[in-house]
Amino acid sequence: MRYNTSKHAETRMQQRGISARLVRNVISYGSTHRVPGGAVAKRISRKDLKELDQILPRHELKEMNRQRDVYVVMQHANVLTVGHRTARFHR
Repeated sequence: MRYNTSKHAETRMQQRGISARLVRNVISYGSTHRVPGGAVAKRISRKDLKELDQILPRHELKEMNRQRDVYVVMQHANVLTVGHRTARFHR
């Protein structure tokens, strides 16, 4: 999937130590949750990690496991922001 990263998201990635590769993996393999304003948040769940065990190289899987709290907020094909989850996503 092709996506555009906003300047805000690039700034947050740098401030929060979130790599572009991790963002790409979260977008590609993460679970989707709706958030207010018509956007969606993507994150990696435990279930997603189990499925990725067969797909990703071990070093990427380890990084994703360490950074499981990372989320990416998107609207259409635009990354609006990224961050570390501090509270549950409500369903």
